[in-house]
Amino acid sequence: MDITIKNSWDEITWREYEQIEQILNADIPASYKSVHLISVLTGMSVDDVELLPITEFQKFLPSLDFLQELPEYHEHKFEHTINGREYSFKGQIHEITTAQYIDYRTYMEREEKDVVELMSVFFIPKGHDYNDGYDMEQVKNDIGDMCWLDIRACSFFFRLWLASYILILKSSLVEEMKKDKKKPRKQLKKEIRELEVSFNSSAASLLSSEFVRHPLPPSM
Repeated sequence: MDITIKNSWDEITWREYEQIEQILNADIPASYKSVHLISVLTGMSVDDVELLPITEFQKFLPSLDFLQELPEYHEHKFEHTINGREYSFKGQIHEITTAQYIDYRTYMEREEKDVVELMSVFFIPKGHDYNDGYDMEQVKNDIGDMCWLDIRACSFFFRLWLASYILILKSSLVEEMKKDKKKPRKQLKKEIRELEVSFNSSAASLLSSEFVRHPLPPSM
């Protein structure tokens, strides 16, 4: 039987990435981690991997080495074809609708964040507006089949744009506040300082958080 195994981050889908992360962080012996990782990367069941002759099993182990390497970021793309369907990534500030932003904030506030759900806010099937006239569950299923590096790039791109927008908005509001000649100078300075701290904190939080993490290196 000819068995192929994925041996590069470029080949890993989001669904596989989630499984890999769970396995690497599980409190189980390294040998069991190897079995489960090979199962994910070959598409074989765990039972079938355990039934392999030990010589065949050992041949797969070098293919796990890439899991110990930090992947490079993919260049962000606005157009994607997933499972034969075309999508546009609409994550620029001037494209985002109020409904998109509300859903994004709602999903981000959940303690357990679902990255597929988060990204479904910005991946829009060609010829459609957000959540209008298409099957959202199909969109989420397709996103699960995307290369996880592409999802990582898109998530960073959106957070960078949103953080930039927050800082631009901060500057605009500060300039408007400074035009207020009726308010006492000391009070005005205090309000400006509070606004700047709040907006800077929001922008920094977006840039420092990474809900698409890289899993811990395995102990083989």
